[in-house]
Amino acid sequence: MPDKQVQTIAAINSGSSTLKFGLFSFMDPLRIILKGKIAGIGTQDCSFAIENEEEHNDVSNPVNIDSVEKAAELLIKWLQHLGGQYQLCGIGHRVVHGGLHYDEPVLIEDKLICELEKIKSLAPLHLPDAIAIINSFKQAFPGISQVACFDTSFHKSLPFEARYYAIPRSLWSDGVVRYGFHGISCEYIYQKLKEGDDPPGSKKIIIAHLGSGSSITAIKNGHSIETTMGFSPAGGLMMNTRAGDIDPGVLIYLLKEKKMDPDQLDHILNRESGIKAVAENELPVEKLLEKKRNDSKSRQAIIMYCYHARKQIGALAATMGGLDTIVFTGGIGEHSPEIRKLICSGLEFIGVALNNELNDHSAATISELSAPVKVHVIATNEEVMIASHVKEYIKT
Repeated sequence: MPDKQVQTIAAINSGSSTLKFGLFSFMDPLRIILKGKIAGIGTQDCSFAIENEEEHNDVSNPVNIDSVEKAAELLIKWLQHLGGQYQLCGIGHRVVHGGLHYDEPVLIEDKLICELEKIKSLAPLHLPDAIAIINSFKQAFPGISQVACFDTSFHKSLPFEARYYAIPRSLWSDGVVRYGFHGISCEYIYQKLKEGDDPPGSKKIIIAHLGSGSSITAIKNGHSIETTMGFSPAGGLMMNTRAGDIDPGVLIYLLKEKKMDPDQLDHILNRESGIKAVAENELPVEKLLEKKRNDSKSRQAIIMYCYHARKQIGALAATMGGLDTIVFTGGIGEHSPEIRKLICSGLEFIGVALNNELNDHSAATISELSAPVKVHVIATNEEVMIASHVKEYIKT
């Protein structure tokens, strides 16, 4: 055991079926010590994986975890076990939704918890679990500063025409506006672009965060000006189990004619729709790609997903008056060359041209050298952004 504990920051990133985390040494710049995730929560394939960045040692063990809250309990015990070696001086939490009142990282206090409880119906796949995790960590580490980092913060720059719906203004005051999500991921990707050989400056950039939840964001002059998700993470693109944008008349029909109540509507749109509904199975995208040659429903699900992504990229380019850069990120965006190719096929009219060999190897840049639009693949890292916000909060 070392003579002195290493001061650290823990970044907690909870999703609907995954709990990711990172442990960073409190130094300048931040240095990752450990990272990992509890994946497949609620399934037979649930595992607890840890990567030790200092010792280059990876460990993955199967675990029986049926909820994100229980995953948090397991992670807390693991962090407490490390207490002799690492001293936690701050904990950061990814919180999907900040509502109308929170658009910057903020210290987690009782008032914030109460506000999140009020708006948890806006992100039913994420906020209830996030609140439970925060409460567990506050109870386990009562003397440590804990900071909430909101996915909606990055999109506070949305202009009037992108922020509001064409509904009575009184509803805007109630919070029925477009917030945008995956903001922490967008913030990280934009930072990586600034660190690269070709800084973004005033360029017109599209970030396609494609995973179990998917959204695409347009960035102009360094600011988010439009994004596919709106009032909640259920909007925009079709996703693994979410329908994405849908005619409001469909909802009225389901309520009136199918006699669905709000909970049933929530369940079908958030958990039984999207790729899962079209393919009529719950296989991950990589498995659907393997099946699509011989299975028409799998093929249709992939075609529809890529069609909607391609359509949105075209629309977002129009909002910026052009396009200079596309970045693919997220689990699907980073790891699926075929999905990237299907999405980009048909975007040649705005200057997109992939180099198939580079794309097949998921190179950092996958566009042709001569193409007007540069296409990159960048692995996102929401945990490092969360840790950096916690560090700034502690320093001030």
